[in-house]
Amino acid sequence: MKSSPPPLRNEFTFDCPGCGQHISAEPSEAGTMQTCPSCNEALLVPGSVDADEELYTYSFFTWVERTLMKMILGVPRFIFWVIPREVFLFLERAFPWLVRLVRVCILFVVWLAIVLWPFALNHGYRGFAFDQLGYPDPWSIDINHGWFVVFCWTWLALSICGSFWGIAYIVFRKRRRRKKKEAEQAAP
Repeated sequence: MKSSPPPLRNEFTFDCPGCGQHISAEPSEAGTMQTCPSCNEALLVPGSVDADEELYTYSFFTWVERTLMKMILGVPRFIFWVIPREVFLFLERAFPWLVRLVRVCILFVVWLAIVLWPFALNHGYRGFAFDQLGYPDPWSIDINHGWFVVFCWTWLALSICGSFWGIAYIVFRKRRRRKKKEAEQAAP
């Protein structure tokens, strides 16, 4: 680093933050730690004017790229998250019973799907069945096949038993919590 002669073509100048001395530096010294020749304070040599212009240009295009990415990602987020959420919140405030009814219907359909999925395969498994062209047909299931019928009815019975067990578990758990809370309140 040199002290303030007029800069050469490849040098640039900057001021010392401590004493205000004009200092010239070469572009290769940009970003390094140096000492001021006047006050001996440690300082960071800034980038050259050309490097600053390149950084500005790069930053501008980076900003444009990031902005475009946010715009692109914002469209599906707005359509699939913001609008449905706002509609749901409005309906929940305006018609709470309707939201409850829809939730109950959805949960009931999910329960039915879990309980009755084997019966939805309206064909039972026949082993190696073949279609009309002679290719193996994995979807040709015959529901009247003995073991498959046993599986379907066993699944249905276990699902119904599991459903009643779930209801009983929740009811008894609530009772235990209530009794525990009453015992805690009764004890000094």
